[in-house]
Amino acid sequence: MVTVQSILDSRCNTCHWKSPFNHASMVGVNATTGYCSGHSKLLVPGDLDSSCIWDQIDVGGTMRSWSGITSGEVDTIRQWILEGAKDN
Repeated sequence: MVTVQSILDSRCNTCHWKSPFNHASMVGVNATTGYCSGHSKLLVPGDLDSSCIWDQIDVGGTMRSWSGITSGEVDTIRQWILEGAKDN
């Protein structure tokens, strides 16, 4: 089963593992209190439009092309955010 953690580990953490955007900061309390691009919340559970991480991987997002993330992986993250971005 593909999990959000496995997607972040394989697609994001290869570059972001030492940055504020590592897996630990992308889930749970850290994600909901963290910011990216200076002003945007990294993650707002249940709200794609307010989640910077979504902007980065949605169609046309900067990390969409850099990471090689698949459409299926994007759909998994989309559903995870919409369902409240639980740390599981």
